Amino acid sequence: MTQQEVQDRILQSAYAALKRQGYISPIEVLVASRMLQQQHVEPWRRGRIPHLDNFSSNGDPAVEKLYLTNYLSAAIPEPKQKAIKEKLEKPEPPTVFDVIRPTECSECGIEIWKGGMIYLEQRKALCLACARMNDLEYLPAGDTALTRRATKHSSRCGRGALQPLARTV
Repeated sequence: MTQQEVQDRILQSAYAALKRQGYISPIEVLVASRMLQQQHVEPWRRGRIPHLDNFSSNGDPAVEKLYLTNYLSAAIPEPKQKAIKEKLEKPEPPTVFDVIRPTECSECGIEIWKGGMIYLEQRKALCLACARMNDLEYLPAGDTALTRRATKHSSRCGRGALQPLARTV
């Protein structure tokens, strides 16, 4: 692929993102232009991997921060810009994972058996007690009304089922 083709692909991806949502980020443009795979982005955003290979392999915090920066379109009205900024600045909800093979908590050392749940923090598995989430209730997927009510009345809700979500690792 020539440099001009790469530039065209990036510009098309950036324009499409701006048109669709009113803002862009370098990461979204790289994913949309197929220069970076989405499956690598989420672990990086959550701190599970230190840097995105081929883009910031030295792990320079200034470069990593640039990748996380979002750019708003100047054509968006002020109230909508404010709403977008609030949405983008909202922290990612915590996510817990179903354990599929025995593991242990990296903080207290307790063994967590298959069927238990862990929280990953900086590539370390924590039991829910060490992650200070053992008082949360697991809500199975499928009951949107219950999830909506639980989210509305909880100051500590996460994404999806457990308020945080249970995923399979």
